[in-house]
This record gives sequence, C-alpha cells and structure tokens, in this order.
Amino acid sequence: MDPLEMRMEYIRKALVFGCEDGAELEFEVHDDVWDWVEIGDTGELTYQGHLFISFEADRPRWDADKVLRRLMRG
Repeated sequence: MDPLEMRMEYIRKALVFGCEDGAELEFEVHDDVWDWVEIGDTGELTYQGHLFISFEADRPRWDADKVLRRLMRG
C-alpha cells in the first residue's frame, strides 16, 4: 500500500423512529442529533418524504451528566 494513499471513510448514522401508527421510519441524521438522541425518546419528528428535517425530544436536550459521560468515553 502506498503510504501517501488516503482513504475516505463514511459512517452512516441512521435512526429508526417508531410512529404512533406503528410504522417505523429510518433516516440518516446529523451528528448533533445522533449524539443526543437516546433509545426510548419521545417527541416530534419532522420529515419530508425520505428526508429527515428534525427531531425535538420531549426531554431537555442537554443533560450535564450525560454530556460528561460522553466526553469521558474518549
């Protein structure tokens, strides 16, 4: 392998949202959503067709203890 060869890596960050009607919708999400959404969160999902727009959880967005734990994962 050429030491100057660079490889681009792509990590797909997708979440599956369970809807009130029983449907499950999967969307690729931005890093900021990926980093704070927890399994079991309820809230309002906004999307258009297959495009994720936003998800606003019913719980406060930032919890100091969770932020600290994520920073300590390092």
